[in-house]
Amino acid sequence: MKSVLVILSDLWGVQHSEWIKYYYEELKDEFEVNFLDSRALAGIDPDLDSEKAIHEQFIAKGIDVAVHRLMELSPVGSTIIGFSIGGLIAWKAALEGLPVKKLIAVSSTRLRYENRKPPVDINLFYGDSDQYKPEKKWFEQMSLHPQMLQGGHDTYKKAELVKMITEAV
Repeated sequence: MKSVLVILSDLWGVQHSEWIKYYYEELKDEFEVNFLDSRALAGIDPDLDSEKAIHEQFIAKGIDVAVHRLMELSPVGSTIIGFSIGGLIAWKAALEGLPVKKLIAVSSTRLRYENRKPPVDINLFYGDSDQYKPEKKWFEQMSLHPQMLQGGHDTYKKAELVKMITEAV
């Protein structure tokens, strides 16, 4: 029986997420892959098309809503790959007690505001030119060693970098 892998989308959810197929194709033979739409988990208005407005709803209450829904839906002991806001949601759920085997957070820039680390195996990936990635001091305080990818915040959408990220699973 295959291990369960949960993929948590970025703030766009299924919208603008054609890139998810690269990860699914890379991982489907080894894992039972479950894709969760972070935007839907958070109860964000599906008609919003402004990144700023979507982000504001996540900050206002959506992150907390998504964390609680993830805790209800995620199989115990699964590996989670969270992209952008999805990585933060997984991190917070693990802090709340969600039994996670491994957490891979990709371009999860809001982690820079976290001051506690969940007790799980963690891999972090950031675009080397992402202006909002945590500072070196934060990584040192958390005893984490991120892998830097060439590019900015959305670098995870590039097909040529998928293999590097999925090797962490």
